[in-house]
Amino acid sequence: STVPVRRLTFDEASKLAHFGAKILHPTCILPAKLRNIPVRLLDTMDPSAPGTLISDSADVGRVKAVAAKDGVVHVKIRSMHKIPGYRLLDKVFHSFARTRTSVDLVAVSDNEISLATDNRECLSEILDGLSPYADIAVEENMTIVCVVGDLKRNDKSFRHKIIDSLRKIPLRMISYGDNCDVSFVLRCADKKKALEALNSSCVLQ
Repeated sequence: STVPVRRLTFDEASKLAHFGAKILHPTCILPAKLRNIPVRLLDTMDPSAPGTLISDSADVGRVKAVAAKDGVVHVKIRSMHKIPGYRLLDKVFHSFARTRTSVDLVAVSDNEISLATDNRECLSEILDGLSPYADIAVEENMTIVCVVGDLKRNDKSFRHKIIDSLRKIPLRMISYGDNCDVSFVLRCADKKKALEALNSSCVLQ
């Protein structure tokens, strides 16, 4: 079951908007954050309800909400070692920047780069340009699930509970944000199961 979220920080609201919460556009909260102007979201069907207050302070020690973004492509770029690792990194990020192709999540190891994007417009061109230097695997029909709340790095309990609740679901990527979010890339077919697992594990309660 779900419950209303009464308080969010600007950062939490921005993350939820970016990863699929429909009531806010990702950029609309920035001017209020810069001026520290609280924003209250109300329900047009029930204007008397208290709604959600977005400000620079919010309830601590809680996971607040989950957002899901569909239509994502997961790309795994594995070096062929034909060029140094730093050159491959430069080529990858320059290719995305040159074509103005946004990336939602990225993870980097010594010889592999994994990323998730919902922008397909220039993706084939980008990957064709990288193919002489890397083996590339593309997986369509993916979803990003983003868990938002008070997830401070020195408090491992929520992060552990979140990861543990998804232990039976094949995850392609895990990305830890700055104290307020952790995101996962998984198959769209597993989204419902993932959301139910997060809810039943009391992460959202």
